[in-house]
Amino acid sequence: MTFRMNRTEPYHVHQIESLGWEQTVCNAIEEDSNPIRRILRINDTYGNLLLDFLSPYLPAPQTVVRVLEVGGGYGYLMRDFLGRNPAWQATMLDLSPVLLERQKETLAPFSARFLCGDFLETSPDFLAMFELVVMNEILGDFPTACDVPAERPPGPQDSRLARVLELIRKFDLPIPSGETFNLNAGAIEAVDALCQAEVPFIFLSEHRCESRAPRD
Repeated sequence: MTFRMNRTEPYHVHQIESLGWEQTVCNAIEEDSNPIRRILRINDTYGNLLLDFLSPYLPAPQTVVRVLEVGGGYGYLMRDFLGRNPAWQATMLDLSPVLLERQKETLAPFSARFLCGDFLETSPDFLAMFELVVMNEILGDFPTACDVPAERPPGPQDSRLARVLELIRKFDLPIPSGETFNLNAGAIEAVDALCQAEVPFIFLSEHRCESRAPRD
């Protein structure tokens, strides 16, 4: 097995046409007529439910002006956030030109701007502009290192592998058993970038969510 990086940007930039096949939680409970909504204790959209759940952990709404969402899908989550916080100004950053157009339609009534690009190529100065960053159900879209050798190979190394090994060393990550393993290096780099910029963020996967605010 040979080390490689699995990247999704070719698909998002050139191939994606819709999210119709992708059953995310956000999309699944968007429509009030969806049967899933009837089994919820509170019948509401994902963005509203999420904002209620996270409100004790987020910065006070009056301290937030500029909000960045990365990989915003159809814009439903940010629509709910802005509907509850009309003073917020949103920036939507996405690899997909197609999805950015859908976000423009969804967020037309609100104050928002739209940028086509890769989050991992943003600068610390760019991230520091925001009081809150949101990443919702995009964990699997970050570059993943595949077949990382469990033991450091001798001699010169691929620069991409060297970077992955540096992340493991920097954060003292445990090495799984076996000869090789996979690592979502892009997600680690994304969280590291947000922490370095000292900006509060919400990072949600299909399984759990994390929220973080800088310490005083």
